[in-house]
Parts: sequence; C-alpha cells; structure tokens
Amino acid sequence: DLEKYGQCPFRYFSAKLLGLEAIDEPVLEINALTRGTLLHDILENFYATLIKNKKARLSGSEHELKILLAAAKESFRKLEKNGAQGNPYIFRIEKEKIEDELAIWLTIEREDQAGHRFTPTGVEVSFDVKKRNKNALEPLKIKMADGKTRNLVGTIDRLDIDEANNALRIIDYKSGANGNKYKEMVERENMGITSFQPPVYMLLAREHAIRAGLLPSVDFLSGGYRLLRARKLKDAYIITDKVKRRGKVTLPVDDGQFLNVLDTPPEGSFLNLLTGAIELIENGKFPVNPQKCDYCDFIGLCRYVKSPEHAESRE
Repeated sequence: DLEKYGQCPFRYFSAKLLGLEAIDEPVLEINALTRGTLLHDILENFYATLIKNKKARLSGSEHELKILLAAAKESFRKLEKNGAQGNPYIFRIEKEKIEDELAIWLTIEREDQAGHRFTPTGVEVSFDVKKRNKNALEPLKIKMADGKTRNLVGTIDRLDIDEANNALRIIDYKSGANGNKYKEMVERENMGITSFQPPVYMLLAREHAIRAGLLPSVDFLSGGYRLLRARKLKDAYIITDKVKRRGKVTLPVDDGQFLNVLDTPPEGSFLNLLTGAIELIENGKFPVNPQKCDYCDFIGLCRYVKSPEHAESRE
C-alpha cells in the first residue's frame, strides 16, 4: 500500500480510500494475479516441506523435484476445486507450462545455494496486529512525531539465513518479468519514496531473527526479489547492494545508519522517510503526481497526460 502511494498518491487514494477496482473482464485462462498466487502457494509448500524435514539445503536429487511437482499438483487441485482455473482445456496446457517453469526454477535455486551459505529458514512469515494467522508475529512499530506508534504489517515470502556469517536475506517472489523495475526498487535512493517493501521486511526480519534466537546478531542484512520466470541465475535474484549500474555509484542499504531503529531517526534515513510518507497519507495529501503510470487501473479516471519537457518536442 505504501508503494502504491509512492508510485502515485492519487492511485493510493483511488484504491484504498475509494475502494475502486479494475473491471474484472472474463478471460479463458487464469489471469496474472491468480497465476502469481498459485506459484506462491506451490513454492511455500515446497520449502515448508523441506524446512520441516531439515533438508532446505538442496542436494540436486530427483526426490526434490518430486516434492516440488507434488506441491504443484496439490495447488492445481485447490484452484480447480474453487473453480478459478478458467477454461479447463487451456488450464491443462497452463499446468504443463508451470511445471516446466518450476523445473527451471529448481535448477536455479540449486545454483544459487551452491554459491553461498544462505538456507531457506522460513516461508510466508507473517507480521500482523490482528493475528489472523495463529503463527503471526509482532508488527513493526513505528514511532511518529505525535509520540504514538503505527504498526506496519506484512508477509515475507521467504527468509534465508547464513548462520556462519550471521547474515539474513529476505526474498519476495515476483512473477513479473520486468527486472529493471525491481532493480530500481532495491536502490537506496528510491527507498522511502517509491520503494517500501524490501526495507520494511528487512527491519521486520532483523527483529524477528534476534528475538527468536535464529541468530545471535545480524551482521549482514539484505533483501529483494526472486523473479520466478527467470531462466538464468544472473537474472533471478535482485538483491540490495548487488545491483550494479553502469557509471553509477550504488549506496549501501544496511550501512548502520540508513536502516537504523533509533527513537529519533536522522533526516534521510529510511524510517524518517517512512514516517514522512505516513504523515502525508494521514493528512489527506493525494495529488495526481505519478512517478510511473505502469499497470495503473485509474488512468481513465485521472486523465493525467505528461506535458513535453522541452518546447521543441511539442510537435
């Protein structure tokens, strides 16, 4: 929701306060949202099974692929039971495509684990106030200028731990293919402005890891995205401090200052920017001021058209 506000305050206003939604047009195949939810469900069940059996460190065995395909079969069954699969004949083809994608995903996961000591330790780690999930953890408490606190909630798709180096990595699954978009989201200069999910989840995960005794301390903290449709390891993980832009200096995110948890966050820190965004929302500031209009459901409502930046480009 905070990222909706960062992309465009009017988009947040339309979706959250007015409760408007895109027209749900009938389609023969499952839509992108349903497909993404389906993949999340499959991967959650796969790693949950391995973590339970203390085998989340992948070995490359055929048994792992069998567990993954069994998780997929169960998720397919639940989708079909709810009647959300669309045309059954098209969904039969879609299932085969998803199974092929999962096999590639598993190969890349093995390559990723072979390159470091990060091991999946938690899936769908939920932080909630209302405890709708019985296993939900405490939310992130943010102290505002009025002295009161605000609770930030969310669910981390996957939590990876490297015990040898006291390192923590949070992963959010994305079924979209736009890698450049997510590279921008893990850059420090965009955090607290258009990007909120990675830093909020990193702060939540750090508190949880120490409180739960998963690590004695968190010396290295990173987070970002796993693109589920990537076909190569180099394109699959987009993580803070790992994205290199040509001719550009990338500022570290977990430098001891930017992601601090002090009562009075210094200007320019993430929590300072975060509280500023919350204050704008609570004060009813919802201008039509888009950073990007990609995938917006309200273009016809706001009728925003960007004017030319240079007089000579008007033609």
